[in-house]
Amino acid sequence: MPNETSSNPQSARHIVIAANPRAGRGRAGQRVAALVARLDEAGYPTTVCDNPAAAADEARRHLAAGSLRAVVAAGGDGTAAGLVNSMPPETHLGILPRE
Repeated sequence: MPNETSSNPQSARHIVIAANPRAGRGRAGQRVAALVARLDEAGYPTTVCDNPAAAADEARRHLAAGSLRAVVAAGGDGTAAGLVNSMPPETHLGILPRE
């Protein structure tokens, strides 16, 4: 059962995506657009940032406000590592895999 007092409460809806549009020979940008569309349909607002540092800053802002649901890395291993190394351990992290 989720812990509602954690920094990612179940009611939090915002998803921050760190996207490297050059990853996967440019296909990452298309995959991120598809992900954002699906999240929007499901009622999850998103913010897409083009680098891990900007995504981490945006995620921290939403985390402090209690609205952060998760952070998603969409790019190569550098994008994922940048997020892992800059987010608090209690942050929910997803990785959008290559095709």
